[in-house]
Amino acid sequence: MSGPISAISHQLARFSLRREDARMRTRLARLSEGLVYLGLRHRPEPHDYGDFSRAAAALKGMLQLPGATIPMGVDLTPWDLDLASWELEQTLHGFFWLDDMAGLGGKRARARAQGWSLGWLDRFGDGAGPGWTPAAAGKRLARLITHLEFLEPDMPVESLARLQQALPLHAAYLEASWQEETAPERRLAALHGLLVAHLCLRGFENRASGTLGMIAGLVSQEVTENGGIAARAPETLLTVFRSLLAIRALTETTEIAPGPVIDQAIARIAPTLRALRHGDGCLARFHGGGAGAEGLLDLALAESRVRTRPGRKPVMGFARLHGGRVTVIVDCARPPDGPHGHASTLAFEMSSARCPVIVSRGPDMPHLTELGLLPRSTAAHSTLTLDKVSSAALPAAARGGKPRAQGGLTGRPKMVTLAQDSDHTGTWIQARHDGYLSGYGLVHERRIFTGAHGGQVLGQDTLMAPDANAEKIFSRRIRGATRLGVLIQVHFHLHPDVELTPDRKGHSCLLTLPNREVWLFQQEGGEIDFAASTYVDPTLAEPRSSRQIVLTCRITRPHVELGWWLKRQDVGNAAPHPGGH
Repeated sequence: MSGPISAISHQLARFSLRREDARMRTRLARLSEGLVYLGLRHRPEPHDYGDFSRAAAALKGMLQLPGATIPMGVDLTPWDLDLASWELEQTLHGFFWLDDMAGLGGKRARARAQGWSLGWLDRFGDGAGPGWTPAAAGKRLARLITHLEFLEPDMPVESLARLQQALPLHAAYLEASWQEETAPERRLAALHGLLVAHLCLRGFENRASGTLGMIAGLVSQEVTENGGIAARAPETLLTVFRSLLAIRALTETTEIAPGPVIDQAIARIAPTLRALRHGDGCLARFHGGGAGAEGLLDLALAESRVRTRPGRKPVMGFARLHGGRVTVIVDCARPPDGPHGHASTLAFEMSSARCPVIVSRGPDMPHLTELGLLPRSTAAHSTLTLDKVSSAALPAAARGGKPRAQGGLTGRPKMVTLAQDSDHTGTWIQARHDGYLSGYGLVHERRIFTGAHGGQVLGQDTLMAPDANAEKIFSRRIRGATRLGVLIQVHFHLHPDVELTPDRKGHSCLLTLPNREVWLFQQEGGEIDFAASTYVDPTLAEPRSSRQIVLTCRITRPHVELGWWLKRQDVGNAAPHPGGH
């Protein structure tokens, strides 16, 4: 983009923000008429105790956000920072750090929390800035009410009055705006904050039943009978689950009953999350979700008081294969029709004991501009690609050629089928998708078998033309390039903690896990290669470098079979070097 055009675009963006701020100021001024803080009728117990290490880092001048650590020094506040994405701004303006400071406790943490809270009021309390979205306001309000007792000591009377008066204003704003959120998890966050206000603020108590009814309606609409959500992101499902647990815990300490809908949704979601849980207690990383903070899933499952184990049927479009200490989770449904869907059909993840082995690159994080749309591509997942093309069409580039990290997939597989079974030897699945049918005339079929004792994972990837018309499409695709044909690549992204040792001839490799467990990887039908990869984790300050195994071949006929298998080596003896096979 040229300099003058870029400057004009920047000026237009700033004008748009100023205009939006002015509208929000007018809106809040109207909502604030007649509002008076009358005190708290109930002081809720904290549901989240935050991260002590994040609070300690903040006291030293380092702000830790999902996937980013930003130095502030000791003189700046978070409100002085220019964050790289709207998502980071929403997290910051949701006051997550108040959980951290209150959990750490002490005079220094209290003083810092007071300064940041009052600083936010000074700069944004009248309606300015990115924090006036229903979801961010709901989270902020719930935390301010929950931790008001922590904030109150030694705060000047005038400052405390300003903070208290912001509480009913937030409640009035949420009453008027919660429906403006479109994503179910964000709408639930807004309603959760509103419920906290209605149950805890004097003068609002007669509105709590209506808010619970709205929450029940949202849950009934968005949580399926099988305990899933349309977004198909396991971590988003955990976010919804934890919101429902917090709502239930709040109602249990007051005189209002939550109603059966919330309890029923918790009972449906818990076994689904167990089915999406790896051996280390973290979630499968699909469709914009990460693995979740360590221990968070197990804590939520324990709090749910639901003991139901997952069944054998797929949940939320994912098939689970389990044997011994090995867990394999496969994406066996169409990508979701939403802004975070990934082209990951038939991709799988594998863990052994508490060690992740085969993974994906991870969630797309808009502030990691150097990655762009890569985390959403098929090649970023452990599955098969044709000519490095994704099995679902990614969003088009924005103006200036920069990729859009967010935005729905513009084309998805129309057909995804799944068959599965098990016997005394193990469990297997056979799945197909037609994401490459219109462009290449080929259907991708993947078979995966997991041994009952967890000693082996066998796989086969097949490409085939299902009929004569598909064969014609394939012939047109390779016309003029019959000597090269179509490039087939099967990706196996390794967790950064997995040590890869290729054999001397390049036909196989050994994978050594942190617990010193060793797995032999072999293949048939292609050539094996090793390439760099990236592991994105929102709980880390930056992406980690990792490796991937890539099986490669080229085809000039509309059929190919590539076999691969992982076998655990005898831990009682020294593992053989693959070069000896």
